Amino acid sequence: MAGILLLIYLLETQEDEPKLFGIKKRWIIGGTAIFLVLAIGLFLFVDFVQTTSFAYAGRLMRKSAHFIAYLILGFLVSHAMKNEVSPASPWKRRGISLLLCVAYAISDEFHQQFVPGRGPLLKDVLIDTSGAALGILLYIGARKLWLRRKIIA
Repeated sequence: MAGILLLIYLLETQEDEPKLFGIKKRWIIGGTAIFLVLAIGLFLFVDFVQTTSFAYAGRLMRKSAHFIAYLILGFLVSHAMKNEVSPASPWKRRGISLLLCVAYAISDEFHQQFVPGRGPLLKDVLIDTSGAALGILLYIGARKLWLRRKIIA
């Protein structure tokens, strides 16, 4: 959660090259991305070692990757849909964000019918949708915390 709040701070700031504790913005964003990749890799590695089935581990890694990718997509689409001057309510913008993510998940599954050895699965769309929904909820929570922090400061 702290990493998400830090990324929102960096995305929201108007400065071209803000520094946090003397560290430049691009290094913080890159470091956060590397940390997330390592944390996800460690999680998947621990689960892989605990199971004896390689097929299960591969399937779990693919499904987890889809969930996490769509979580990030939901978070970023919500941020992109943030517009204080829009007449649409914040919840309507979040709904549109989720619809965009679901449409992308459906198109992703649709294209798989043209890939040899792959096929569209409703279960994958549901996994992707749940990841996007969680990303949108995380964005809402992180944004509320960010705005509360700005009001207090």
